[in-house]
Amino acid sequence: MVIVIIDLDLRKASPAFPTLPGLLENAPLGFLLSYVALVEREIDLNMAINHGLMPKEITWPSWLTLVEEIVCVSSQAKSYLVDTSPASSEVSLKHRVPVNPRFYYGELRLGRLNWIYRLVLGRPRGYMSGCTTYGAFMRENINSLITLFAYTTIVLSAMQVGLGTEFLANNYAFGMASYVFSIFSILAPLACIVAILGVIAMMFVINLTRTLKIRGTRRRQGAGV
Repeated sequence: MVIVIIDLDLRKASPAFPTLPGLLENAPLGFLLSYVALVEREIDLNMAINHGLMPKEITWPSWLTLVEEIVCVSSQAKSYLVDTSPASSEVSLKHRVPVNPRFYYGELRLGRLNWIYRLVLGRPRGYMSGCTTYGAFMRENINSLITLFAYTTIVLSAMQVGLGTEFLANNYAFGMASYVFSIFSILAPLACIVAILGVIAMMFVINLTRTLKIRGTRRRQGAGV
């Protein structure tokens, strides 16, 4: 981690400061503001220290003092942190916040973040799976399966009505489409159920293998079970 020391009153001390805002203020202040946004509680500070993101010498009272100095001394930074009104926008932030644009950030819902991990990074489990038990996994997929069943029922009913009309009764293309979709509606739910059970069985084997591996490692380390 690069330790950046900023004199928050440097603008007053040096008249030449406004000529180099990107070099002397924008990037370091944005870096510090990102840490202020992430480390909101003492447990966050402990996690950052344990992962080597912050020096061990930083204590919670000293961190609060630093945060207060960053937020309160710089009125522009303070307006950036506390302004949560819907009228705020990126355009207004650019005029009020003296930070590099790379530190502008937003929030992604967990579902969208999981899909980004699946599609872009190729991780099937996503960033954080919402299914912590096999029952939750089954319920989540059964709900999607019920939606598929409902749509299939509506389409089959519409096709049945269509075949009962004089115009579509002798239509070969519509008859073949009805035949194919009827076979699909019989086999698709069965295939989905088999796929869900197969995924659960695969997850069970993977989790069991990992558990036995961790258990063996702990036993070799003398930690018991």
